[in-house]
Amino acid sequence: MTLLCAAVFLVILLTGCSKSEMGYYNLQKEINNLKLYESTGEITFNLEQLPGELTKGEDATTIALIQSIFKNTSLSYAAKVDVNQQIFDEKFYLKDRITGNQKEILSITGKSESLYIKVGELVRYLKSFNNPELNKQLDQLFGGAEYLRVDSKELYEIMTENMKNSGSTGPYSLFIRGPSNIYPNLQKQQSLSQKLFDGLIQAYDQYEPGLVKQEGSKYVISLDAAGLAKTLNSFVSYSINNIDKLGAVAKLFINSLDDEEMAILGLDPAKKTDYILGIDGITAAAEAGREKYLSQFEEAIGKAEKEVIELLQGSKITATLEKLNTKTYGSAVDMTIKVKDPKHPEETFGFTASVRDTTRVIEPFVVAIPTAGVLTLTELQARMPKVMLIDVERGSYTFSQGIKTSGGTIDVKLIDGRTYLPLRPVAGVLNENVGWDPETHRAYIERNGERVDMTGIISNDRTYVKIRDFEKLGYKIDWNEELKTVVITKN
Repeated sequence: MTLLCAAVFLVILLTGCSKSEMGYYNLQKEINNLKLYESTGEITFNLEQLPGELTKGEDATTIALIQSIFKNTSLSYAAKVDVNQQIFDEKFYLKDRITGNQKEILSITGKSESLYIKVGELVRYLKSFNNPELNKQLDQLFGGAEYLRVDSKELYEIMTENMKNSGSTGPYSLFIRGPSNIYPNLQKQQSLSQKLFDGLIQAYDQYEPGLVKQEGSKYVISLDAAGLAKTLNSFVSYSINNIDKLGAVAKLFINSLDDEEMAILGLDPAKKTDYILGIDGITAAAEAGREKYLSQFEEAIGKAEKEVIELLQGSKITATLEKLNTKTYGSAVDMTIKVKDPKHPEETFGFTASVRDTTRVIEPFVVAIPTAGVLTLTELQARMPKVMLIDVERGSYTFSQGIKTSGGTIDVKLIDGRTYLPLRPVAGVLNENVGWDPETHRAYIERNGERVDMTGIISNDRTYVKIRDFEKLGYKIDWNEELKTVVITKN
């Protein structure tokens, strides 16, 4: 779905049949089709002004420190990719913008169906802030491990269990067929992105936003607040007036997808026919009400355009793309965002950001696969906090432990103004062992051969205990009076 959103956004800005727009698109297409390449770059971010809501209660020194960290530090990266061999190696660094020195904080290596995430440096960096609670959590989760390994088989098992627990179906039902589908093939992703862009270009071949300018071999895109309002206006108007064409292209695109491609886009392969029928329905409705929709949109945009310009006055985005030589490409993005709400001046927010990237064709490379200090996803999952959220009024719950999730209904009782939960169902979700003492007629939790007495009431042969009784087991209890929810957490 991220790919789809990115494609639509790119179309809003760039599609059209002018020479500069087609030149930009073809150069971007050339880069996207590289099979063996390296990208290096740097991202800088400066906080000019924080909203009052975020800084409420913070002293000026703390705010200045936060701004200073962003001002003096940038994120740099280097990534090698071999599409045909299904391998990549990415490294991320924190760079001192004054001295130029940089320190690696994270690296990710991918080979076939496994990812190796180097977490050791990141953990050490986070622990350097000397936050006792954070350091305790980091030790609990990673325990000195240098790498986290994520195998497709592990993800497959977790996602399958999540689906079974929730009883849901959707795009990820594709993964039931086997773990090899968890990590989409790099070649498949590359091919799909090109297919998607080509389809959208075809649909918007007569739409010219006029944002791309060519300066020699460089393509430049500039957009400010007024330009944003104008571009959105023209894009929506074109879409409404050409809905039949867009519908036809959309159906051709959906029909051309195989199951794996649909899953990559977040679509359910089993519902392909439904998607086609849905497109037909939307197209027919839009055609029948074209004049009405255009009138409503023009009225709405007329009211909103002035507000958008006032809100984002002074904001601007400039992006460039060029081919430096036969094997090297350069791109840059400079962004200034200023949000000024006349009605709520305390919510004023401003930042500047820039991205510099160089992509070049490289020779084949090999990746080093770590064998020591490796923590598996399954092992990490077992160390993650257990969190159970119970909606008392609705009688429902959700449970999560890392990326494992489940949910369902639960019988909650309100007695004398107190909330009681059924012991056995809650304990089952939290993976606790419940026992029953026939002599005392009382339930208990058994841990390591020891019993923890759980006093409560019995109703319909079930034991119900007060929420706070779970604190005996080391769980943290958080009650939200407004939402009538309780969160039971075990670190």
